[in-house]
Amino acid sequence: MDVNIVSRDGKTCRLNLTGEVTQRNLRKFEDPLDTKDRQQYGQRILCDMSATTLLDSAGVSWLLVNHKRCRDQGGRFVLHSIPQLIMNVILVLRLNLVFDIAEDEAAAQQLSNEAVDEPVRGTVSYNPDSIDDESDPTKAEDESG
Repeated sequence: MDVNIVSRDGKTCRLNLTGEVTQRNLRKFEDPLDTKDRQQYGQRILCDMSATTLLDSAGVSWLLVNHKRCRDQGGRFVLHSIPQLIMNVILVLRLNLVFDIAEDEAAAQQLSNEAVDEPVRGTVSYNPDSIDDESDPTKAEDESG
């Protein structure tokens, strides 16, 4: 596995992710994004996955960590040019609902310029007192028996 920074201009960082993104390869991996100041996470990071051949759970974790760091610092982590084998892993895990994914680099650039559209989470709560007794079938059985 190799992660190469192709270009960086202060606003956009372009990465090439090649090979097998697996636990075995991540153990000996020096992440070029994970610097002391982590300044690049506030940028748009466009990750070209066209040469990625395998993705396991550790690889998914690496992608999620980078995605979260970008969101936390006001940046954007966009995956693009994803081979079908890798896309199948993302789809099975339903991570297409989490990641910003584009067809190619041009679409990734356009997506990275759009505002982040995230739904508000954690606003629904459960109140058992709000359940209508008449709609609860177990209550009807208890009262009739």
